[in-house]
Amino acid sequence: MKNFKIFAFLSTLCLFIRANAQDTIDEDLLFSDTNTIIESAHLVDSSLSISSVESTHVGFSGNINSVADFGFSREFFKDFSRKQISPSAYIVSNLLLDIRLPKDVKAFGNVETQYYADSSDVNFYLKELFLDANIKRRIYFRTGKQVLQWGRCYFWNPTDMINVERKTVEPRIGYREGAYGVKMHVPFGTKYNLYGFIDMKHISAVDSIAGAFRSEMLIGTTEIGAEVWGKRNKEPIFGMDFSTTIFDFEFNGEISLENGKNYTIVNGLQENEPLYDFLSRSNTNDSVRMESTIGNKPVPKICIGVSKSFDLLSVKDRVRVISEFYYNKAGVPGDFFREHKVRESLEMLNGLPKDTSSSSDTLSQRVDKLMSRFANPNNFSRYYLSLFTTINKFIISDITFEFNGIVNLEQKAATVITALQYATIHNLNIGLVFSSAVGSKDSEYTVFQNAFSTRLNIGVSF
Repeated sequence: MKNFKIFAFLSTLCLFIRANAQDTIDEDLLFSDTNTIIESAHLVDSSLSISSVESTHVGFSGNINSVADFGFSREFFKDFSRKQISPSAYIVSNLLLDIRLPKDVKAFGNVETQYYADSSDVNFYLKELFLDANIKRRIYFRTGKQVLQWGRCYFWNPTDMINVERKTVEPRIGYREGAYGVKMHVPFGTKYNLYGFIDMKHISAVDSIAGAFRSEMLIGTTEIGAEVWGKRNKEPIFGMDFSTTIFDFEFNGEISLENGKNYTIVNGLQENEPLYDFLSRSNTNDSVRMESTIGNKPVPKICIGVSKSFDLLSVKDRVRVISEFYYNKAGVPGDFFREHKVRESLEMLNGLPKDTSSSSDTLSQRVDKLMSRFANPNNFSRYYLSLFTTINKFIISDITFEFNGIVNLEQKAATVITALQYATIHNLNIGLVFSSAVGSKDSEYTVFQNAFSTRLNIGVSF
């Protein structure tokens, strides 16, 4: 670990020393770069470049999507009982505010509203709200709640130490939630960039602030980045990534390395022991602990991806194919859900009355701790493989076809997504998504007995 820390420090130092401040900077490119600025940059009026704004400009935009979702359990395909269908209906809307002022000052906001038909509940979320400013166009700042594009790979980003929400396999309705903090960007021409981020997500005291630093370097057609994240009472996390093109194939890679002290495990779970028995035993056995750490061991996470665009029927780059392999050292080995009868245990626990005790070690609280481990999709096990395929102008020019899949190689299970997105020039969009879970009844994707779901959304943008 010490050697890796020295290597990361020297890599960052070399990038800083080699920086050349005399290269010219394209301001329009700088503010429109979605790889380093913000994922939702395409939502604002791109015709208004930052350098061209001489007066205050305020723009509103947004979208409204009405969604109907039907989930089918594995039991449905045995007797086709309608009780095995779980319908839901809801509306998601986003209101976006874009303010451009002179001297390269900008503000952006994104408020999301969700309404659910079954409960009549209305939820409001502030997805993003930030300000942009700079010092003589040499140092750029962004303060507020923001979504950053940190990392080179398409789906898995082990070097992303900032964002609150991860990417989803299916087309997203709504937007990702931003992290609150201050970002600094120092460009040195077009070949070198330095980034810093002060993360105030869970700030309660001065020493609870987390910080991240990133440097980037362009060598020919290859981009290389190095980053480090740190916080008091946490071991630092180091990361490196690259992006390059070889024979029209794009290769991307990321690796993060951190200390096992940052990870908690369940200590005392015996081989083939049902989860319910373990939870009952953990209430009286001091040797059973829910918050043990992996220990002073390196925990690497690696993602390697390759992508390529293909021409089809005289349409350039009509087909886009992306494939990635992901290794997560912190993942749970083996067929955990089947070995410990997780599904049966959860069914038994759901039938028990809720424990209202104020004790910090109630059964329900221990269940919640374990459930949080299962609520990390596509990151539970150690080995994964993905495929993302997009066909533009599918059948007609207004339809986009997607076929996405994630395979859990250890559990021999997969989730498969097929989607059709129809968008007209009048800002009407219709989406149809089919999702299926493949594998045994006790895998990461089928532990809750879900087998198939379909989602229809109709929306407008303005």
